[in-house]
Amino acid sequence: MMGYYQEALLVLDRAIQIDPYNVNVWRNKGKTLFEMRQYEQSLPAFERAIQLNSKYISAYNDKGNALNILGRYKDALATFEQAIQFEPNNPDVHNGKGNALNSLKQLDEALIAFDRAIQLDSNEAIFHRNRANVLQQQGRLIEAQQAYDIAQRLTRGF
Repeated sequence: MMGYYQEALLVLDRAIQIDPYNVNVWRNKGKTLFEMRQYEQSLPAFERAIQLNSKYISAYNDKGNALNILGRYKDALATFEQAIQFEPNNPDVHNGKGNALNSLKQLDEALIAFDRAIQLDSNEAIFHRNRANVLQQQGRLIEAQQAYDIAQRLTRGF
């Protein structure tokens, strides 16, 4: 699989040489590096995409996810909050914010972010699972189990 990603990077680098202002190519380069687990190396590509289009929510979301994985939770939180300024009704960004807040042990705020993500898209199992994780950490076990049950039903598709 790595050969595929290496080949994709070569194609993306060639595309960047041809059109260095193509925001989608920069984001795709970042996503490819992310998929290769080269999170630190993915950040400049996401940042370039954001520099080219300051309202490119997918690039913010991807950058925030990479920062979360790298353990840079405050930076991730700031990135997700920037994205929310541009697109407050994007559930993925609220989910990412919740993940950063959860990692920072700001559980009440994380729960609010996950609730917002669910309000915007109640059919996404991971939002419910993330909410359940926070509820469990808070000792709210019955509510956590209910959220896990919803996530499981959504994952199974019924």
